[in-house]
Amino acid sequence: MALNLGKLSPLFCSLQDGTFWDTINNFDDDELKVFLPFLISSCFHNDASGDVFPELLARLCQFPEGNRILTLIRQNRTEFEEKFQTSHEGGFNIPFCKVDDITKLAMVIRFFNESSKDEFPAGFISDDEVPDAAMLLSLGYINYPHLLPFGKITLKSLSFPNGPQLLITMLMNSVELLNPVLNILMGLQVSEESSIGRQKGVLLTQLFELCPRIHLSILRDMASSKRDCLLAVRLAAQFLDDEAILNFILPLTWNKSTQLVQTLSKASSRSTLTILHDRLYKMASRIVEKNDKQPYLTLLQSLMTIQNNCSLKPSPEQLNILCSLICRVNVEDDAYLEFALASLLAILSLTSFPQNQLPVNRMDEMIVAFLKHLAIEITKEHRESLRITVIYVGVCLSGLRTDFLKTFLLNIFKTKITIPPRQVQLLRTTFFSSCLSECELATRCATLPVSVNLNSEFSGRSPIHSVHDLLCSGTFARFNVDLGPWLENQIMASSVPVHNVLSEVVERFAAESARAGRSGLRKKFIDDLFEGDILSETVLTARVVTLLYLLSYRSQMDQLAIGAVDNFFRDIYSSIPIRFLLSIVECRGTNYSSCRTSIMRLATDIFPYMLPTIDSVKIARAPGGGMSFPFTTDEYFGMLKRNEIGRILKVLDASLLSDLVKQLPFIVELFRKSLDKDVLLPNVDSVITLWSRLENVVPRMLYEKSCLSWVSCLQNKEMSLADIYEYPTLLFRCDRRILSSPKHFSCFIRMLTFFSAASKNLLMRSVHTANCSLNEVERQERDVLSIAVDHTRGSLLIQLLIEVSDPKRMQDEQTPSALKRRRLVRKIACEYIHQLFIMDKNIMKLVLFQTFPLHMVPYLVEDVPSMFVARDFLQEMLSLPDIKRRIFGISLMIHVSKKYRITATCASTDLILDVLHTLLRFCEASINVKLFLKIVPTLAEINSVFPQLSSDVTHLLMRVYSLAANRMALNPLVVECQSQEKQLMALIKNSLADQVNVAPAV
Repeated sequence: MALNLGKLSPLFCSLQDGTFWDTINNFDDDELKVFLPFLISSCFHNDASGDVFPELLARLCQFPEGNRILTLIRQNRTEFEEKFQTSHEGGFNIPFCKVDDITKLAMVIRFFNESSKDEFPAGFISDDEVPDAAMLLSLGYINYPHLLPFGKITLKSLSFPNGPQLLITMLMNSVELLNPVLNILMGLQVSEESSIGRQKGVLLTQLFELCPRIHLSILRDMASSKRDCLLAVRLAAQFLDDEAILNFILPLTWNKSTQLVQTLSKASSRSTLTILHDRLYKMASRIVEKNDKQPYLTLLQSLMTIQNNCSLKPSPEQLNILCSLICRVNVEDDAYLEFALASLLAILSLTSFPQNQLPVNRMDEMIVAFLKHLAIEITKEHRESLRITVIYVGVCLSGLRTDFLKTFLLNIFKTKITIPPRQVQLLRTTFFSSCLSECELATRCATLPVSVNLNSEFSGRSPIHSVHDLLCSGTFARFNVDLGPWLENQIMASSVPVHNVLSEVVERFAAESARAGRSGLRKKFIDDLFEGDILSETVLTARVVTLLYLLSYRSQMDQLAIGAVDNFFRDIYSSIPIRFLLSIVECRGTNYSSCRTSIMRLATDIFPYMLPTIDSVKIARAPGGGMSFPFTTDEYFGMLKRNEIGRILKVLDASLLSDLVKQLPFIVELFRKSLDKDVLLPNVDSVITLWSRLENVVPRMLYEKSCLSWVSCLQNKEMSLADIYEYPTLLFRCDRRILSSPKHFSCFIRMLTFFSAASKNLLMRSVHTANCSLNEVERQERDVLSIAVDHTRGSLLIQLLIEVSDPKRMQDEQTPSALKRRRLVRKIACEYIHQLFIMDKNIMKLVLFQTFPLHMVPYLVEDVPSMFVARDFLQEMLSLPDIKRRIFGISLMIHVSKKYRITATCASTDLILDVLHTLLRFCEASINVKLFLKIVPTLAEINSVFPQLSSDVTHLLMRVYSLAANRMALNPLVVECQSQEKQLMALIKNSLADQVNVAPAV
């Protein structure tokens, strides 16, 4: 007779948790009957509570088996030992039904204690005698545990058909053996197809029915075993409720690497997989029939994981159920709707169609309705997560990005899913026809929420990936969707390290806006962003990213030869700290690695004159401390009028760098005030230091303000800053005191360098832009012309610097202090000229052919090291018919030779002598007289520089002396004091007084 284990389960569980004696009245006699061995033994040994014992004993006496059990408990142990030995000697040949109870007990104990290899003794216990044998086995283990090791009982019970029922009965009367027996069962490594394996399955089934609380723990252990995982699935499908089986199956099937998935993937496990499949689809069918609003996401996840990992194709009926489950439109859970959308993409059989049929016409109506439902739901404000997912899927389908879809599904299902290109095309058509059109997709994408604190450490999908893909495909431009507001918010919400996709989006949007003739980012947004503290870390990242946008926009405008940049961002470049931001990017390379290359490349191309310097990088790394003083610009000007320069400088020196930037107009005026003679030198040094600090942070702003302050033509509006950028030499119209103060002049030179570089850059970029529409010949002509213009500007600049270095031209006072200041100014100017000559040798050639005052030649040769290269142009200069250039060339080369007494300059000097001999022979005498009047003093110096050439020099001078004497003899009418010949002869006599025996002229 089979036991009703489900009915007995509450009593068994109460024995396990110790509540039986408190709830004994809740159980009827039929339930207590199976537990008689335990209950009577408890009463006999007084294990029951004193209050319960009389009542329990009275109930137990009513059972017919009660007296038998009591007799067996009270029997003489010596007599039982004899019976036990008799059963051993006789084996199991005596029929079980023909012996007394004590002999039966001894036979049962002996049978389970027997170490025989037989599976079971045929006919020993019939089916009718199983309950009696089970009662005796329970009683034997309670009273004689030393004769019945539970390990042997467990193994023996698996060797014959009725063994599990005997063991179950014993366990009900000895609840403490449940866990040891389970451990033995879990440790058995036997095939499920063997007889013991089948008995093991039967026993576990009965144990699960008897004790439901052990289900999940045992099933999880079994699922991790290669031999028991299929049995675990069948038991789970049989005993677990809907929620429990989902919680059990989903973690085990989520990953293909689990033992369960690897086993279920085999053909031999198809029957087990079918059982699980049918159980899950029955649950889905009930949900669909009830039109339940609960999401049941775990059920859908379980179905999809089995579908994806176990390769079991659903039947048409099951496919319809799955489609109905996925496409429910009454579910309000975002996570479920996102997973349902991914499921539609992953199950090809839901959206596949025959080869000869159109895709859209054969699409399931439920899927179309579901997509339309999604289109409505994503318009709701609380559907932010769903909106991001739907738009991302739409973006992937729009660009036919199969790789992105695979990654999306991999993140959802944790397994690789292949989608054929033909399927992607079908999904794309369906999505755009049923959910969102491309125009709606672009519009919705531009209203997505931004990712807060977006940086390169951000993983997974975000709205910026969708924006990036639509930008790449040109969707925003095609439907004229303005992405500017969204990008402004995203830039403000970004952090470091800058996300690489954000950098790409900024560059692409800038290029797209330039091509469309729009500003993209609003000018007000940029003005507000760069307003305030220049060192503020809170907006530093946004400023760097915005700088990337401005540079990309400007570059694209130049490529398209569009002048609209002046209409949108004409004044912005003067107000943003480009050099400071570039220095930040340079010294914090890790934070801006994704955009550093683009920013520096574009800045080098567009603003090479605002690239970081060593000092600017130092300031970016350590801006320095300071205090914030509550003085306004008007208050500073008031102190300046009262001539409180010392107090002003004390405050400014201790101020924060950001406060100095705010007071930039005042510092420019203070710079001009420091030119006054009554300002102390320490105060001048402090002003120059302040000016230099600002120069490394906001050079353009500082230089433009300084121009407006220094150049009177700008103040009178006779010209504009644009003229300065086009013709930097106009800066020399500044306050003349700047050109006579070495400390101020060094600032002037740096500003001149800035505007010169800007002018050259603007010239080259304009030529490059104009060349795009010209043919090859025209391009070459324009290139040559632009180079010539650049050289002309450079030579003019150098000529002006030479004039500034000339005390005669500047009309300086002939005092030691004035001459000293001019020497320092000349040294600064010559350092800059040297840099120009190094950058372009042709500028030197042009300057030399233009010539400059001869009395400035020694100074430039001394202070400009690159003048040594002038010897390369000597022969060409001497070959010119212009006597002025010949004189200049000879004078220049002689002074170069004096400074560099080397073989190369000696050869150049020898060449000069040869040329002069030739001129004496073939040129007119009048020309030679004029020439040698200028160069005789210089030629005389050759003797001290290169003594080996002294004979040649002497011979040349004597020839000139003879030439002059002959001309005087031929022209007696010339007044002696005004004769050039007479002057020349006197010069030669004075120069050779120490070498030849000629008396000096009287």
